[in-house]
Amino acid sequence: MARKSLKQQERHRLHEVVDHIVDGPDPTGVDDWVRQTFVGVGLVIRSAHLALHYETGRVVSGSDRPRGDFPNNLSWEGAAIRIGPDQAAEWVAAGQAALDQTLLSVETQQRALAALLRPIASIALHPWLHDLADGLDALSFGEVQPITARSTRGLAGMGKAELRGDCG
Repeated sequence: MARKSLKQQERHRLHEVVDHIVDGPDPTGVDDWVRQTFVGVGLVIRSAHLALHYETGRVVSGSDRPRGDFPNNLSWEGAAIRIGPDQAAEWVAAGQAALDQTLLSVETQQRALAALLRPIASIALHPWLHDLADGLDALSFGEVQPITARSTRGLAGMGKAELRGDCG
């Protein structure tokens, strides 16, 4: 029996993940299905790493993409950027480098996150994801929208006060 290539194994795993998500939960294992669904979403996002690097590199390089629209949530029209393979390779490299850095400006991180989240939000049809993308964009202009507003409870509300040294 021939050994499957890593790409074939990843493809097979993604097919299994999508099947699991689409099949929905067993009535006695809803929480298990939810947890595995989020792991699956993470695997799908991880498998899209080149697209994520490209889009992050585009933002880091200062090139804007038209927002476009999502007719019937089946495609992303009006957002295309015409570039050659050399520019695409530069953006992928810049995106990879940006993800490896911890010194990117907060504004650049916000713009990149908004760019990555916007198409996902449009296809997912969850209004709060749109609100988050808009809120991240607004922060770049010094504006704070409700979804990105400071919470009054702080990290202690999530049990993280000790990690910051704010005990007491």
